[in-house]
Amino acid sequence: MDAAHREDSDDALRAIADPLQRALRLRAISRDRGTLTPSQAQIYREAVAEIRGDNERKQVWIARKLNLSRGRVAHLLSPKFAVKTTEAAA
Repeated sequence: MDAAHREDSDDALRAIADPLQRALRLRAISRDRGTLTPSQAQIYREAVAEIRGDNERKQVWIARKLNLSRGRVAHLLSPKFAVKTTEAAA
């Protein structure tokens, strides 16, 4: 496995502590490859949900940071794609 693939492994991506940086890295992977694996997509949705927190961050702010439309952020945060955060699971 080359260095680029090690950096893009699920474990390496989950190890990025800052959810904004994690989401930006996954956006770059998606842009470079044209898609994310199902597990990477899940990590991405989790990062966006973590950025959102308990509704403390506005969707518009998240959209600007990730270069997405507000509608896309709303879609990622919709119940259909809801993810359990550590706090919610506890």
